[in-house]
Amino acid sequence: MSAKQIRVTTYGKGYRALIDALETCTPFKTSGALQAMAGVPYGTGRMPEDEVKRFEAVRAQIKYTVLSYATPIAWVLESGEAYVSRTSYSQSTTRHQSTVSAYLNGVYN
Repeated sequence: MSAKQIRVTTYGKGYRALIDALETCTPFKTSGALQAMAGVPYGTGRMPEDEVKRFEAVRAQIKYTVLSYATPIAWVLESGEAYVSRTSYSQSTTRHQSTVSAYLNGVYN
């Protein structure tokens, strides 16, 4: 089952749509590297091995995944629990993680 992605931005008027998408676990795409999808991506991108193990341990329970470039940086379980990676990749991914953390963690604990 594939849900349609909405278009959002990380600034300006489209930022409210990004916040709404994160709070409601709606798949989205930006014109840049940030996107989210229902379910689980095929790969784990640049995740370090310890984080891949954590991700794989809950793979069957993941209902929503946020990616920066091709790397999952956050995921939400069917239970509503959210996990946001603290691994540092780049300045842009760090900004993505900060935004995602503010809104996923505000809804899911």
